[in-house]
Amino acid sequence: MKQEEWNDNMIFDLIPDGILAVNRDFVIIRMNRSARQLLSIREEAVCEGNAVASVMEDDGFRRLLGGRQQFSNTIQLPGKNIWLERSFHCDKEQTVLLCVMRDVTGQRIREEQLKKDLQHAAELAGTLNENHLRTVRDVSSLLGENAAEMQILLRELKEAILPAERTEHG
Repeated sequence: MKQEEWNDNMIFDLIPDGILAVNRDFVIIRMNRSARQLLSIREEAVCEGNAVASVMEDDGFRRLLGGRQQFSNTIQLPGKNIWLERSFHCDKEQTVLLCVMRDVTGQRIREEQLKKDLQHAAELAGTLNENHLRTVRDVSSLLGENAAEMQILLRELKEAILPAERTEHG
């Protein structure tokens, strides 16, 4: 192996994102260490020269050949709780098709937890609002009953006072 090739391979493997390059026939040209780790491929496994379908579905690469020069998507790896953000690219001649992968599982978990927390907060706010309205209704009901009782008592008191007043003046 030439010194220049070794350096290229070493640099390629140091890239933290997974990189998978295939040709028009969907045969793997190159795959870095991060891509092998993300796809749970043994380090010693030789992937170059094999069909990309042996390590992942090839629908993203097929979309590139269908006319798209680049696009991105997020998928969950089948049977695993691992989420990958994938970015697909190709050259103008569509001779090299590239998939750059990043593990976004932590971000996805945080987003799901945030949604759950927001849902829980909304439920708590709804419960608090219902309890507040019930208290307002109870207080106004008590005030209404109290006001009605007060009105009756005042009328009775007035009637009790007025006949006595009429007798004195009359």
